[in-house]
Amino acid sequence: LSTTDLRSNDGRWVALTSLRRIDQPHPQYPSGGSMPLGTAALTKSIVSSPFLACSNLFPLTSGFVLSFEEERVVNKMMTSCTDSVEQLWVSLSAPARGPTAIRMVLAWQECPEGETSAAELSIQVRADRAARLRLDECGDVAALAGLRGAISRGTLDAVVHMVPIYDTDGYPGGSGWIPWKPRSPTINLL
Repeated sequence: LSTTDLRSNDGRWVALTSLRRIDQPHPQYPSGGSMPLGTAALTKSIVSSPFLACSNLFPLTSGFVLSFEEERVVNKMMTSCTDSVEQLWVSLSAPARGPTAIRMVLAWQECPEGETSAAELSIQVRADRAARLRLDECGDVAALAGLRGAISRGTLDAVVHMVPIYDTDGYPGGSGWIPWKPRSPTINLL
């Protein structure tokens, strides 16, 4: 896996990277068996980048790992019906130096010989903890479906652009000062 790291003097950082599948153990059932009634199983599909060196924005760890994760909780009811809940996450393995805006262009192929699709993902993160943000219902349904497909296939390419957010003073509110908070993530098919 390779990563191209480009920097500029104004604190901005850009990288081109490929995210690949991380194998997760699957639930094991007795030979010939299936999930027992009244139980729930959690399965995860994860793609992660190699370590992305970025010491100017991540001074504690000198960089981070970018990951996308799809969690699926499957509940087998007392009948033969099965219900599932899906959650989609993006995460950074380390906290940034300060509030940071991150814009990514994500690209994937629908099938090995198929067309390439791309989406733009925009997130903002705080500096007090490593970011893990839920992406469900944050934008274009087709972009989210394509991203889920890429995660399940285990390959995703990304151009990652980061810039510090300097205007975090907040603003006056009805009965005091309203502090800055990150915007909700957005994703759109390009």
